[in-house]
Amino acid sequence: MSQAFDPGEPNARYPFPAYPNGWARVGLTDELAVGQVSPIRYFGRELVLFRTESGHARVLDAHCRHLGAHLGVGGTVAGESLRCPFHAWCWDGDGNCTDIPYAKRIPASAKIGAWPVCERNGFIFIYYDPTRKRGEAPSDEVPEVPECSDPEWSPFSRLRWKIRARSYDMGENAVDDVHFRYLHGAASMPSTKRSDVRGSRSNLSKMKLDTPQGKVDGSIESTNVPGMGLVYVRGICDTLIVITGTPIDGNYVDQMFSYTQKVGQEATRAKLGKALLRDLEKQMNEDIVMFEHKRYFTNPLLVPEDGPIADYRRRARAQYHGDFSAMDSHEDGASEATPTSASDPGERTQPFGERDFDELASFLRATFKARRVERTDDAGSGEVELRLFGRADALKHSLVFARACLDRCELADLRGYLAKPLVKKGIAAGGEQPYHVPSDLVGR
Repeated sequence: MSQAFDPGEPNARYPFPAYPNGWARVGLTDELAVGQVSPIRYFGRELVLFRTESGHARVLDAHCRHLGAHLGVGGTVAGESLRCPFHAWCWDGDGNCTDIPYAKRIPASAKIGAWPVCERNGFIFIYYDPTRKRGEAPSDEVPEVPECSDPEWSPFSRLRWKIRARSYDMGENAVDDVHFRYLHGAASMPSTKRSDVRGSRSNLSKMKLDTPQGKVDGSIESTNVPGMGLVYVRGICDTLIVITGTPIDGNYVDQMFSYTQKVGQEATRAKLGKALLRDLEKQMNEDIVMFEHKRYFTNPLLVPEDGPIADYRRRARAQYHGDFSAMDSHEDGASEATPTSASDPGERTQPFGERDFDELASFLRATFKARRVERTDDAGSGEVELRLFGRADALKHSLVFARACLDRCELADLRGYLAKPLVKKGIAAGGEQPYHVPSDLVGR
């Protein structure tokens, strides 16, 4: 029997994983009352969202570990637990069974999947990381956004779309300044400055904005923080857009824009602010047409004026576990490896696979007279280790590579980089210390 297709895996349209690690919005605070139970579906999984009697939002895998009933369809809140509608087994927010009303004891294995939850800024987030161990704390936190609770800012207005795309591809829009002019009809090409703020990438774009009173100077500042994209629009009416997008499965994203504007702005500016929101909605609808019909190219043909698209892709990959297939299949079926620009070394046309390993292993055996070379992949650390063994195991040495380095550099460069440093260190004569190939090999 063939294995069911996992829509989260790379496929013909999306040669990259579907699900970014980190916090993702799955609900809204004002839409989940105490005692309420809601079935939800994200990350290709059936889940259940509920609020306990003490007011805490919780998320569990949807199906009861007993006989598989869906806890979100007929399940009820009982104190701090969720009661199954089928046989009344109760599950707390940590996924532990707290009661089986007809049984003398609860089996030690009575546990179901529980997701870390953070409720902040009017949103309910869960934390996705397939390598996280049960009970392990998330690696970051959703920050407080002052405007979300400030009475000087209006209650949120929301727009929501179900988009046939993946988050990694959609995120490219934030650094694609040129499309504002040609797709959205901006009065001028944005002038953008980019910087790192507290570990997050920030973009500040200045542009001319069209209004009924003519063109005005405006700016759009966008920053990605855990769980959210924050976009501040200034120049017409001070506006904050909180962008939250969560993969439903490998083919669709639940995208939401939540708008708030500073209250007390003069009537003319407030009217212009409403017009601004209508224009932003129009722009998103135009983007969706592109998202749903474009083809993702791993090695697009870029010019220097296109902006830091390759840089965005490298940074964004750090949010994912899984294989980034680098096959660039065009409509005619031909494979093409085109450098991204003269200043950018581009990406490999294939990920580091078995053929690459065999070629590198042959090089290492010949260079260091190794009897055999073994490979191990540590998915948790994202590293690949090659161990060299000599005759009678006299030579034992490890070469440790960053996965990102292997997947983006050419084998010819890697071989050249390895040979002289290894020989100079006397490694051919034996040694026990692992040799780490630095990731700055990429882009030398």
